[in-house]
Amino acid sequence: MQKIILLLLTFTVCSAAAARPSVRLHGTVSEKESGLPLSGADVLILGTKAGASTDDEGYFEIETAAPGTYDIVVHCTGYRVQTQKNILLRPGKSALLHFKLEKEILKTAAIVVEGQKESSLRLMLPSRLEHIEVKFQKQIQNLDLAQVLSAENSIFIKSYGVAGQLQTIALRGMSAEQTQVLLDGIPLNNMQLGSADIGFFNGADLESIDIYRGGSPLFGGSGAVGGTVNLHLLPPSETPAYSLRAGAASFGNLNTGFSIDMPVGEFKQRFYYFGQAGENTYTAFQNGIKTELQNRDFSRHDIAYSNRMKISQSLLFSSFIKSFKSEAGAPKAFINAQTEASNLARLKNENTLASLKLKYRGIQGSFSMQTYLRNEWMEYRDSAFLLNGQPLHSVHYNRETGVILRGRYLFFPSLLLMGGAEGSLQRINSSAAGVHRRSRTAFYLSSGWQIFKNQTLKSELLLNSSLRLEHDSNFGPILLPGAGFTFHYRNLQFYSSIGKNYRAPSFNDLYWLPGGNADLKPEQSLNLESGARYKTVFDSIAVTLNGGLYRNRVSDQIKWLPEAGLWKPSNILEVDSRGGELESSVAHINGVHRLWFNYRYGLAKKTAAEFKGDNTNGNRLQLIPAEQWSAGVQSGWKNLRAGLQGAGTGFRYKTMQNDADQILPSFAVWRVWASVHFRVAGQKGALSASVENLLDKRYEVIPGYPMPPRNFRLGLSINN
Repeated sequence: MQKIILLLLTFTVCSAAAARPSVRLHGTVSEKESGLPLSGADVLILGTKAGASTDDEGYFEIETAAPGTYDIVVHCTGYRVQTQKNILLRPGKSALLHFKLEKEILKTAAIVVEGQKESSLRLMLPSRLEHIEVKFQKQIQNLDLAQVLSAENSIFIKSYGVAGQLQTIALRGMSAEQTQVLLDGIPLNNMQLGSADIGFFNGADLESIDIYRGGSPLFGGSGAVGGTVNLHLLPPSETPAYSLRAGAASFGNLNTGFSIDMPVGEFKQRFYYFGQAGENTYTAFQNGIKTELQNRDFSRHDIAYSNRMKISQSLLFSSFIKSFKSEAGAPKAFINAQTEASNLARLKNENTLASLKLKYRGIQGSFSMQTYLRNEWMEYRDSAFLLNGQPLHSVHYNRETGVILRGRYLFFPSLLLMGGAEGSLQRINSSAAGVHRRSRTAFYLSSGWQIFKNQTLKSELLLNSSLRLEHDSNFGPILLPGAGFTFHYRNLQFYSSIGKNYRAPSFNDLYWLPGGNADLKPEQSLNLESGARYKTVFDSIAVTLNGGLYRNRVSDQIKWLPEAGLWKPSNILEVDSRGGELESSVAHINGVHRLWFNYRYGLAKKTAAEFKGDNTNGNRLQLIPAEQWSAGVQSGWKNLRAGLQGAGTGFRYKTMQNDADQILPSFAVWRVWASVHFRVAGQKGALSASVENLLDKRYEVIPGYPMPPRNFRLGLSINN
């Protein structure tokens, strides 16, 4: 009751502070020569602190509570500053502006990287880089992180059931352990398991997501064999702000959350909380027998505090601390009603992550230093499993401390260099794997060089190269070179790259008792990729087409096999993953109307025999689909929004034997949603509803873990 009263008081105070006439300025920024939208352009209202940066479609939106006549300035690195004067902003009205910026003659816009976000860097090896603007507080749907990612190409979400159960992410036919997950550059993969549970991160606290397929000196390090997913937290607001959200869904699922932004001068700060719980009492079928699944309830609490302070015009300090707690059932695979009755295992998690960052940004370069600390605590209990006459009970505590240094400098108008160093110390204290520690250091250097540019033909050629040296205390030095090129011609872009990467064995691989193998070597990979991209804007409609081919060859891949009655890992597997991707979209630059379709076809095959007479050599890896697609359409009118979205996965083999009678069949899952947006007493609100698994498809992503049938969601959000 006290929590409810406190929440109501907070809402009342914030509402009173924000209940002023709302003034809205929005519009687009594009390049005058090509008509392409410009992302990362700064739009400022002179005489106020109000401003915004454009998104990937060149769209911006600014809300201010001070009506009047203002000059509006737009700045984007590599382009001439443009000003529109005497723009009248009136209460309750929206002002729409369009800016077309001209390139500066003496600067190279394709290489100068003074953008607002790390994701705008052009110093990565050329590859398919996806930047997703989440901005859940302004999102027209009530989505979780897994749903956002599942709509993207070549991403496979391995889900162990409904919300609250384990959800991992894999890229381009690789495993979850071979996919690196970061939060603002900080590694999140579990130190013992090697993978990351994306269910630990709720989209309401995120501003954007970068998806990088393949290797990179910036996103290097262990685990990036398949690619990297980098999550970015919402920064504190420049002005006082709040948001409240609540939701309800089938199977007894409920969630509540709020955030409060309270700037004090140049010191901006943000508090955030999100809580979620559910019973998950849905049913499954086995041989026509209906069984109610049990032990799938969960409870989660996510709390965060972040701040940033501009020390000077060029120096910025920021920090955050994030805490996540979860308690849930950890059920084994569903077999039948009898085994389900003894499905009693429970799992607790308590994770914390803290970071301090100092960033300097000059005219020709920038430098940042970031330190972090993360803790992972897990407790596992299974009263139905007896070990030495006692119910199974294990406790695991992992800790990592690290530092990340990054810098870049524009030596010439056509040459940009970036370098950095990283260091971390990991330590585990596990009742099942013992007490161990290891350290990792890395140094890297990358370059972006514009070797050709023709203003008349509107074309240019960029070369990229990188070199990363990793040193793991268990394995010694590992050298990771890479190179690539990008060619631009008007609205077309062609690219190709090659690079090496690796994955160090997890602590469980090395030391799990019984079965760990301390003699394991790191997995190593060679990534190759080529592709093309076309993007243009017709009036206010953006058309985008992407296509590409990739190949990833992995050696010394770790596999657990039975040996003398125990399961033990060994470096015995070689994998060749190759395929093609196609992405297309047609969207209005305001983001309201959009139509898209993505498709991937790729085969991940075993390419070396594990033993004499191995008949699985050349077979597909188990549980990896060859085909994936996603499609959707969304639109709106006035304060209404609606859409339809689907995703499909081809059939998968359950085992390496590739037996035709041992498969998980293909499936397609659709969702339909709608939302209505409103204003009450100067506050903005949105009410959303969706039907998940619209066609009531019965399917499994992981064998023995039935996904939920048709279900429903409701969401309500209010903010200033």
